[in-house]
Amino acid sequence: MVAALKRLGFEEVRQIVSQPVLRRTTTAADGSAAAVICVVPLHRGDLAVGILASVLQQAGLDGDSFIQAL
Repeated sequence: MVAALKRLGFEEVRQIVSQPVLRRTTTAADGSAAAVICVVPLHRGDLAVGILASVLQQAGLDGDSFIQAL
């Protein structure tokens, strides 16, 4: 999950316990910079569907763009 988000332009800015915090700077419609921040919980094994959906929502991504980054 973290590797795919990094391929989509996110960078790791810090880590809270076992949850890396990733950030990507985007440009808003008015030309100002906006930061998109998402927290990815690190678990052994697969992430649950609800956690995956939550991370994608935080990142402002849809499933198709995420799958292409894999």
